Amino acid sequence: MTVYEQYLVFPDGDTQEIEHSLSIDAIVDVNGIPLSANTIAQTNLMYRVYKIQKQEKTGSCTTFYYLEQLSIYDVTALRHGI
Repeated sequence: MTVYEQYLVFPDGDTQEIEHSLSIDAIVDVNGIPLSANTIAQTNLMYRVYKIQKQEKTGSCTTFYYLEQLSIYDVTALRHGI
Protein backbone atom coordinates (compact mmCIF):
# COMPACT_ATOMS: atom_id res chain seq x y z
CA MET A 1 0.00 0.00 0.00
CA THR A 2 1.29 3.45 -0.92
CA VAL A 3 0.50 6.56 1.10
CA TYR A 4 0.13 9.77 -0.91
CA GLU A 5 0.68 13.12 0.80
CA GLN A 6 0.68 16.67 -0.56
CA TYR A 7 2.07 19.74 1.18
CA LEU A 8 2.15 23.46 0.53
CA VAL A 9 5.53 25.07 1.20
CA PHE A 10 5.13 28.77 1.98
CA PRO A 11 7.84 31.39 1.29
CA ASP A 12 8.85 31.42 4.98
CA GLY A 13 9.37 27.63 4.97
CA ASP A 14 6.19 26.65 6.82
CA THR A 15 4.33 23.65 5.44
CA GLN A 16 0.66 22.72 5.42
CA GLU A 17 -0.83 19.41 4.31
CA ILE A 18 -3.54 19.52 1.66
CA GLU A 19 -5.75 16.78 0.23
CA HIS A 20 -5.70 17.70 -3.46
CA SER A 21 -3.14 18.17 -6.19
CA LEU A 22 -2.17 21.47 -7.81
CA SER A 23 -0.47 22.47 -11.03
CA ILE A 24 2.35 24.85 -11.87
CA ASP A 25 1.19 28.50 -12.00
CA ALA A 26 -2.01 27.72 -10.07
CA ILE A 27 -3.22 30.74 -8.08
CA VAL A 28 -4.30 29.62 -4.61
CA ASP A 29 -5.41 31.07 -1.30
CA VAL A 30 -3.68 30.50 2.05
CA ASN A 31 -5.34 27.06 2.33
CA GLY A 32 -4.16 25.91 -1.08
CA ILE A 33 -7.58 26.18 -2.70
CA PRO A 34 -7.37 27.29 -6.34
CA LEU A 35 -8.96 30.69 -6.93
CA SER A 36 -11.51 31.35 -9.66
CA ALA A 37 -12.21 34.68 -11.33
CA ASN A 38 -14.95 35.38 -8.77
CA THR A 39 -12.80 34.65 -5.71
CA ILE A 40 -9.79 36.59 -7.01
CA ALA A 41 -11.84 39.76 -6.60
CA GLN A 42 -12.50 38.93 -2.93
CA THR A 43 -9.09 37.65 -1.83
CA ASN A 44 -6.09 39.82 -0.98
CA LEU A 45 -3.56 37.16 0.02
CA MET A 46 -2.73 34.96 -2.96
CA TYR A 47 0.05 32.57 -3.84
CA ARG A 48 1.33 31.06 -7.08
CA VAL A 49 2.71 27.52 -7.35
CA TYR A 50 6.16 27.96 -8.86
CA LYS A 51 7.75 24.57 -8.17
CA ILE A 52 6.57 21.00 -7.60
CA GLN A 53 8.85 18.43 -6.00
CA LYS A 54 8.04 14.74 -5.51
CA GLN A 55 9.76 12.42 -3.07
CA GLU A 56 9.12 8.72 -3.46
CA LYS A 57 10.11 6.25 -0.80
CA THR A 58 9.04 2.71 -0.12
CA GLY A 59 5.36 2.92 0.75
CA SER A 60 5.00 6.70 0.36
CA CYS A 61 4.87 9.40 -2.28
CA THR A 62 5.07 12.99 -1.02
CA THR A 63 4.48 16.01 -3.23
CA PHE A 64 5.60 19.50 -2.20
CA TYR A 65 4.03 22.56 -3.84
CA TYR A 66 6.30 25.58 -3.39
CA LEU A 67 4.45 28.89 -3.24
CA GLU A 68 5.40 32.49 -3.86
CA GLN A 69 3.24 35.31 -2.54
CA LEU A 70 1.83 37.56 -5.23
CA SER A 71 2.61 41.26 -4.96
CA ILE A 72 -0.11 43.89 -4.95
CA TYR A 73 0.81 44.65 -8.57
CA ASP A 74 0.23 41.02 -9.57
CA VAL A 75 -3.07 40.92 -7.68
CA THR A 76 -4.23 44.14 -9.36
CA ALA A 77 -3.27 42.77 -12.77
CA LEU A 78 -5.23 39.56 -12.12
CA ARG A 79 -8.28 41.51 -11.07
CA HIS A 80 -8.18 43.64 -14.22
CA GLY A 81 -7.40 40.73 -16.53
CA ILE A 82 -4.03 42.05 -17.63
